[in-house]
Amino acid sequence: MNSLYKLDMDIQMFIEAAIQSSKDVDYSEKSEIRTHNQAIDCYRKIAKNIDANYPDRLSDFSMLLKHENVHVRLCCAICMIEFMSFSIEQKKRAIYTVQKYIDSTNDSIEKAGLNVWLKKQKHLLG
Repeated sequence: MNSLYKLDMDIQMFIEAAIQSSKDVDYSEKSEIRTHNQAIDCYRKIAKNIDANYPDRLSDFSMLLKHENVHVRLCCAICMIEFMSFSIEQKKRAIYTVQKYIDSTNDSIEKAGLNVWLKKQKHLLG
């Protein structure tokens, strides 16, 4: 299989998993929690795989920061910041994407959690 085709497939699967992870979860339903957690595990694993196997094509992945779906942009940014081999400047662009999401969400719990996470990430980046 052509490696660029495989990369395209990985990016498409990342998008699908990011969208799946953004769906509302009824936390009283174990199956919904499991599906949500599997989607997060899936997109994180794909991002790590892209980082490891396509280091010269990371810019293709970072284009997801401009995706039409806000949750795809958020998941891309978080992966770029947490465990992908992007430059400090690129990670700062990803931080900006997370900040824009925080500023736009009405979910106070999500906002608080992301603010704590973002503060820690900014500290780690220096």
